[in-house]
Amino acid sequence: GTAAAGYLLNYRQLGQRILVTFYLKLRPGESALLLPQDIHQPSRPPGSGLEHYSVAEILAAPKAECGSHERVFNQQAFQFQKRWNHVRRLVGETKTHFYQLRHRGATAVLLKNPRASQQVQNEFRHHLAASTRRYANPGLIRKQLEKKHPAIRKFCQVAMQDMSSIVQHRLS
Repeated sequence: GTAAAGYLLNYRQLGQRILVTFYLKLRPGESALLLPQDIHQPSRPPGSGLEHYSVAEILAAPKAECGSHERVFNQQAFQFQKRWNHVRRLVGETKTHFYQLRHRGATAVLLKNPRASQQVQNEFRHHLAASTRRYANPGLIRKQLEKKHPAIRKFCQVAMQDMSSIVQHRLS
């Protein structure tokens, strides 16, 4: 929901950075330091969360807009934080921190496929399975979703289903 809110508020870079951090399970500093040459078409198996669009598609515009040695996400930290705070309040995530997107990316994979813990461990670059279990918490996410206002929950569900159109600015 936060990525969709970012796009809909015309905070495109924020929406892009949220999606990249979430789906690639990046640390916040890793997404902040992306350079154009770091972006390429990922090869992902079906069910990885990138069926409808790819990270390369999400970042095509900012990659084209910046020089080869400029960071893709070039927002000032204070502007980024101000916009992040705005979108997270809109979707009822007042206590969520940006670094938690990494955790929720892992949780989303495990909600779809509880047996994918090895895949998540590899994507997180963890040596121990215990480290991965600490991050992925499907039960907690379910509880948090149940507490959300029904309108916010519906917005988040629709946003997940229609994210490809949101990313490409083709809203119906």
